[in-house]
Amino acid sequence: MGWRNGEKILLALLVALVTTLAPSWLSRAEREQVEADLALFMCDFIVDNYLVTQGEQTGLTASSVPGIIIWAPPGKNPHSPTEFADRYRPIRVWLSENGQLIEQSNMVMAIEAYRQTYMNYPGSESWAFYDFTIESISRKGQQAEVYVGASCGPMCGLGTRYTLQWTAAAGWEITGSEWVWIT
Repeated sequence: MGWRNGEKILLALLVALVTTLAPSWLSRAEREQVEADLALFMCDFIVDNYLVTQGEQTGLTASSVPGIIIWAPPGKNPHSPTEFADRYRPIRVWLSENGQLIEQSNMVMAIEAYRQTYMNYPGSESWAFYDFTIESISRKGQQAEVYVGASCGPMCGLGTRYTLQWTAAAGWEITGSEWVWIT
């Protein structure tokens, strides 16, 4: 049974399409680098736009309630505020104390210790618990969507999806945002 002309043409078109598009896709190493760059950008963004702002609004000092920032993979239910990011499988975790980010080596233990110390204490009315997940990265690695969840107390929090664009001149920039939930 031989190949018909139609099958040969289809195969040739498929090969041409794959070889044309393949150079525009990121390699695994390039994607990991883009993710690492995005994560550092988001940490700085959270510190500058959430931690500092929350401290100013609530009168907290940098030393009174440290913040925790969790980079996690996407969660299983993107429609639930508690499941946008899979906090039980963190990729990296940082504590923000006295204006410095300190990466945690035992990530799960750091998250649990933060919850026990600052969030489960009966008199605790304010904390600084943040998580983010990289929801998507374009094939060329120049556009991304990132979800950020901010919990600042038992009845205080919001989730925002950010659209980011990368340029050689400016690096990552936020080009759009939408609130996903608010308490």
